[in-house]
Amino acid sequence: MINGYTFSRFEKTLFVRVYGLANLKNAPVLSAFLEEEITDGVVGVYVDLSECKGMDSTFMGTLVGTSNKLEVAGGGLVIANPSDHNEKLLDMLGVTAVIPVRSDVTVPDTDFVPLDCDKDLSKDQRSNVIRLAHEHLIKISSENKEKFQPIIDAFNKEMEKKAEEEEAFPDGGEDEEPTGFFV
Repeated sequence: MINGYTFSRFEKTLFVRVYGLANLKNAPVLSAFLEEEITDGVVGVYVDLSECKGMDSTFMGTLVGTSNKLEVAGGGLVIANPSDHNEKLLDMLGVTAVIPVRSDVTVPDTDFVPLDCDKDLSKDQRSNVIRLAHEHLIKISSENKEKFQPIIDAFNKEMEKKAEEEEAFPDGGEDEEPTGFFV
């Protein structure tokens, strides 16, 4: 497996292994999967980073958002076995201040199933996950707000523009009568 995730569930605990790069390309699928698992009763998640070669802010914000949801459900998320480099990335954005990080987690020797990272998510669904991930990060620190508020503002502006277009053309303009030279 190059970039992606595998998982194994034991009762109400989910183990996720990260392979390769964890980023905005595959984090939306992970986010959707974790939401489904929480809805199905998972209250504990271990995210094993021992095979993770790197991560971006979308992935880290996704972990923070998932951790918040699990805490509301009476559970939690633990980041397990990060490399020194990945732990520094987590520290830089303050993730280690809000999610426990442990380097001594032994992941159970069970069958792990690959998560389909090619799952069809719409552009809007992906954009929403990226926006929410960064909203979670800006709540951690003022430094994160400085870094990521422009990203959130750009997503919000794009969503407003799309909503205005949908309002102006509720049916996509398909029933419009042709005009001009093409009549």
